[in-house]
Amino acid sequence: MSAPIADDAAKVFADPKSYADEQRLHAAMTHLRANAPVSLVDSPPYRPFWAITKHADIMEIERANDLFINEPRPLLATAEADDMAREQLDAGMGLRTLIHMTIRNTGWCGRSARTGFAPKPCGRSKSVSTNWPRSTSTR
Repeated sequence: MSAPIADDAAKVFADPKSYADEQRLHAAMTHLRANAPVSLVDSPPYRPFWAITKHADIMEIERANDLFINEPRPLLATAEADDMAREQLDAGMGLRTLIHMTIRNTGWCGRSARTGFAPKPCGRSKSVSTNWPRSTSTR
């Protein structure tokens, strides 16, 4: 995996305005892929997080899901919102979806999702599509 680096260009991920400026966003990501593909982003009011910009590094992380986990912060939120979400979870009222869980603690829910999202054989898809009506027109 690429060596971790702190690069100010990665702060683009913590700036909501950058997502409305496609040119700025793509320029920053191009720079990061070339110079700091694994970059630490430290931009208040968010807690520090890692920005991974190279496909090979992303795939390596995806395959090592016992080492790289989604918890406790699968979404970018302010430190205050993180604390509030943690308090709600600790009180038994918080939101807990599949993206909040690791492979170790998904239980039946994870098995169900893995089965439901698994690719289907091409032959099966073909036979299903032949049963569809040729036209959806209601004229």
